[in-house]
Amino acid sequence: MADPVDRSDESASTSPPADGASAELPSVQRPDVHEVSTPAASPSAPVATTSAPLDNSSPATSTASSRAPAADMPSAVRDSSSSWRDRSNIIGLLTLVVTVVAVGVTIYYSNDSSKSGRSQAESGEVQARTGISEAARQPNLKVARVAAYIEGGIDGTDLSEGAGGEKLENLHGPHVDITFENRAPGPSLITRATLKLREAGLLPVCHATGGPLMISVNYDFPMPSEIPKMPYEKSKDISFTVEDNKIDRLTLTMGPETVGWGRPWYGVVDVVFEHDGTKTTVGPISVVDTGGDAEFYPDGDTWIIENISNPACLDETATLVDRLMSIPDVTVSKELKSLRSKLISMGH
Repeated sequence: MADPVDRSDESASTSPPADGASAELPSVQRPDVHEVSTPAASPSAPVATTSAPLDNSSPATSTASSRAPAADMPSAVRDSSSSWRDRSNIIGLLTLVVTVVAVGVTIYYSNDSSKSGRSQAESGEVQARTGISEAARQPNLKVARVAAYIEGGIDGTDLSEGAGGEKLENLHGPHVDITFENRAPGPSLITRATLKLREAGLLPVCHATGGPLMISVNYDFPMPSEIPKMPYEKSKDISFTVEDNKIDRLTLTMGPETVGWGRPWYGVVDVVFEHDGTKTTVGPISVVDTGGDAEFYPDGDTWIIENISNPACLDETATLVDRLMSIPDVTVSKELKSLRSKLISMGH
């Protein structure tokens, strides 16, 4: 059953005035209203409507006002998105510029490094070629041949009593003959020679000798008249040039500074040559001189051995010569070889 509707307000508004006079109702202009529908309690209940004047300060109006800008939200979002897109574009552009600059700098320095590397490599090649060229111009002095023999051409002085210091020429004595070769574009200069005497002595006595003869011989390397203590050294400044790509010979003489009527002298020597900031050693070399014995001396390719009063001396001489010839890497003088041959021919 439907609830009764209270109509007291409606009756009061339509009933005539109490005094019985009719009164004309004033014309009232209804303001615009919003009709708000309330759901019916039941399908048969009348729908009641409530009219209310629009009030800008009402909650409904405020709610409507607060929602009104919602219609503009997409535009604001679009503006914000556009703004962010602009910033992203600017940042992207700046990033691109920085990247391009970085790549350009990298390429520049890479090219610069490559050029620098090539320049250093070319400089190294030039220095290497210069070094090779300089090395090629350096002298390259080598010993091609060594020989030892007795030969004339030595000057001297006769110091014998009554000789008055007579000058002598073409005296014979030991010569060391070295052939140098310089297989290089630059000349080689020998500036100093040092003779190192390993061993020296006199051949064994085969008969009596002696006499007043005393000759001073002008050797390049004069040895003391008395056998010196070993090893013995003597140096001499020289100036000997071997031209580039040439072969040349240097001859040095050596022996006792004075000789007389005595037995032949022998020696074993090395010669050190100083040249071009380095040293070259030639030796060992075994040599023998002529002596002053008119019955025991070298003569060309043989020896004169006569009137032996002490036959045992020949065996002693053979033993000595064999030892001198057996020194490792020794260069044996021509006269020592011919002496050994002579002794063999004599049965020693």
